[in-house]
Amino acid sequence: MLLLAIASAACSLWLMARDPAAAFYTLPPRAWELLLGGLLACRVAAGGGRPARPWVAELAGASGLAMILWAIFLYTARTPFPGLHAALPSVGALLIIYAGSGSRPSAVSRLLAWRPLVFIGLLSYSMYLWHWPLLVMLRSAGWQAYGMPALPLAVLLALILLVSWLSWRFIEQPLRHGRPGLPDNRVLGVAVLALLLCFGAGALTQRIATTGRPWAQILPPALQQLDRDMTRAPGIACEGRPDPAQVRAGQGGCTLGPAGEGPAVFALLGDSHARMWTAGADQLAHELDLPGIALTYSSCTPLLDAIPPTRPECRAITEAAIDYLARSDIDRIVLAGYWVDADDSFKEMEGVARQAGESILEAGLTRTLDRLARPGRQISILLDVPELDSDKTPLTQTLQSISHAGAAATGPALAQHRARQQQVETVLRRLQARYGFQLLDPADLLCDAQGCVVARDGQTLYRDRHHLTDPAARQLRQTLEAALR
Repeated sequence: MLLLAIASAACSLWLMARDPAAAFYTLPPRAWELLLGGLLACRVAAGGGRPARPWVAELAGASGLAMILWAIFLYTARTPFPGLHAALPSVGALLIIYAGSGSRPSAVSRLLAWRPLVFIGLLSYSMYLWHWPLLVMLRSAGWQAYGMPALPLAVLLALILLVSWLSWRFIEQPLRHGRPGLPDNRVLGVAVLALLLCFGAGALTQRIATTGRPWAQILPPALQQLDRDMTRAPGIACEGRPDPAQVRAGQGGCTLGPAGEGPAVFALLGDSHARMWTAGADQLAHELDLPGIALTYSSCTPLLDAIPPTRPECRAITEAAIDYLARSDIDRIVLAGYWVDADDSFKEMEGVARQAGESILEAGLTRTLDRLARPGRQISILLDVPELDSDKTPLTQTLQSISHAGAAATGPALAQHRARQQQVETVLRRLQARYGFQLLDPADLLCDAQGCVVARDGQTLYRDRHHLTDPAARQLRQTLEAALR
């Protein structure tokens, strides 16, 4: 048993550095905590392992209680656990048990014999089983989304105590002290029914998670909105199958702002990172009474002569759109694209010799600006939004916002976002000095000292890790205002 305990403790230390979740939830790295008590029990059963003198019992009991209290009040959410930190409460419990095994009870043993504490001890296993599911359910985003009240901690603790007592009284005690053998038919029937309910709930949850609609209709409004935001492509849907000839003639885009108010005076050009702004640009254009046009084509970052491997037709589409804008009377142009990914997602520029050290982003954007720039025309370039860790981050952060009464839930820190964009901004600042365009930065509205907002008021601002939703684009439309006025 001693060797097993040593091996388990070593496993815990090894896993803590590699997989903390496995170190916490799996049996091998946690077994040593139970084996400590087993070692003491074996020692006592063999006639040893008891305090030789009363003062030894008192010292052991007081030390054990101090160790447990230290862990309760001084361990935080940032304390690595289990690992070495599990030794403090585990050894503390061992010392208290050791102190109580002597011929005379120690002061700590007498304290723990107090009837209210004995009652808590009787319920401890039921409380262990019930506290976590109740806390998770009553503090979950679903509980809040269905309009259920947020329960104070004292009410939660009282509810856990009540459910634990019911479980102890009507399940644990009858099973432990009833007649020997298998449970009677009633108990067996209830157990089978409970298993069927659990399997049914799990199957329904899996069905909702994998198929979504129409199962999503049973969700509360906040979660239905989240489902829509994360499944619907952002922006005004007008791309279709663009024909370069139509694009060159100015017929391959979407109308923004008031219709029938004359020719477009501004244009939004780019890939899906431009399209995601069309809902906000359209609302702002209506507010400013400015007719505009959106020329947005997925994966077609507005870099002249650059060819994305996934959409080789982008070269012709981008060339046609830039040719149309260069010949038009439009005097305000906003360029938007997935700039941070340009050098990774584009092939070598066809038929173009880049200068030494010149990136595809800089070479392609230089050619775009050469074609579009002219006296009296205002060009603006829209920087990327802060990129999230994964496509699941909007989901997790929105649920966090819902479960915290709509509080803002953040993603990357502003410094992290700036570091990711550093190379892009260096290129853009260099080109800005040459062409005089203005830079528009959505991080000015999305980020603060606490981080960059992913969700607030229980609603996501992101569809995936680097695309905004339409409601978010409308909320952040002020980002575009300087480019349109």
